[in-house]
Amino acid sequence: MLRKSLGHLLRAAGKPVLWRYRSSWCVEPRPLLPLRQVVTAKFLLQRIFRYGHGLQAVTGNPPREIRPPTDHPLASLWQLEPPVFSGWALPEETVLWLWQFLQERKPRVIWEFGSGVSTLAFATYARLQTEAGRQVRVFSFEHEAEWATATRERLEVLGLGDCACVIDAPLVNQELPQGPGLCYDLGCLTALCVADEATPDLCLIDGPPDEKGRGATLPVAAQYFGEQTTVLLDDAFRDTELDCCHAWEKLKNVNVVCKGILPFRHGVALFEVTKPSLVFGHSEA
Repeated sequence: MLRKSLGHLLRAAGKPVLWRYRSSWCVEPRPLLPLRQVVTAKFLLQRIFRYGHGLQAVTGNPPREIRPPTDHPLASLWQLEPPVFSGWALPEETVLWLWQFLQERKPRVIWEFGSGVSTLAFATYARLQTEAGRQVRVFSFEHEAEWATATRERLEVLGLGDCACVIDAPLVNQELPQGPGLCYDLGCLTALCVADEATPDLCLIDGPPDEKGRGATLPVAAQYFGEQTTVLLDDAFRDTELDCCHAWEKLKNVNVVCKGILPFRHGVALFEVTKPSLVFGHSEA
């Protein structure tokens, strides 16, 4: 099992390259790795080979920059100063894959937790869809007020200020199925979802940061989901996020299925969430 898991991982993790798909450019497709296979391979790399951070080290980008052609809808993101692709931000190949994912799924309402380069990509998608006569709404929840302001400023620079709504959502203590926990304050969403039909088709979870933990994000957000929602979890190769994958599949009153993990630099887990009926209380810290 260990050898098989590692072999599949290494074959799937080769160097990312750009390729033309119809009229756009994207990263070459990679297979979804089963959750169990990822956990097994990470154990092998970390504990037996003592390979540092494990999967991230093996699936990392090559030193060269990944940059789309100048006519790509997202090309302007590579021209921003200061650069948006740094640290634990979504890597270049993940953003390009996400763009292709949007073209295939065509979500009408998008939520994300943790704003940044993904907000810019979502807003670009929303603008192009609106120009084509199809309304798309983007809601980005950010717990750091300064970072939310920075994201809004970058949206304005790109002419996307009206294509995404960046919402200040501080972290507060809340009652969760597993007990009290810290998560985004989403109390304002009840009226929003009912009045404006803002339940998401797609939800990207890229926050809170690792030290805060993301385990509560899906349980809290799921109470506002519709009958079916696709959820993406960034940084899925980290131990804390792998724990989230296991915990979320065990949630009651909501069916969460992890379809697998895409072997990009930080890992992106793909979930399908159906028919949630969660109602949690909210209490200020």
